[in-house]
Amino acid sequence: MKHFLTTIVVFFTFALIAFPMFADDNNSYKVEGKTVTLVKESTSSSNDILTDYVYKDSKDIEYPIYLHKYTRGEKAGQYTVFVYKTSKKTGEQYKYYLRNGEQLAQQILEEINHKQ
Repeated sequence: MKHFLTTIVVFFTFALIAFPMFADDNNSYKVEGKTVTLVKESTSSSNDILTDYVYKDSKDIEYPIYLHKYTRGEKAGQYTVFVYKTSKKTGEQYKYYLRNGEQLAQQILEEINHKQ
């Protein structure tokens, strides 16, 4: 009986640990004909604004610049800039925050306000 209870407790412990792995993590599926593909939903925050400006890196690759508004911490309410880059190693997309992003964001915001 003791062995049976231990087995049940261990089983439920593993079930509780494994449950989050099977939870839906904002993925959706796209069906085209008989092909089903997994599509990850965008996790872009509503605080990220695509601008008309472009960042050119040292390899002459151009990336669109996004404005990001801080919502927490000592910089709450301020803006910075970033671009999306793709890792050569993993192929995953990541945010690359530009140096002096706060000053660049301020210049972009001023130019946008002058155009309006």
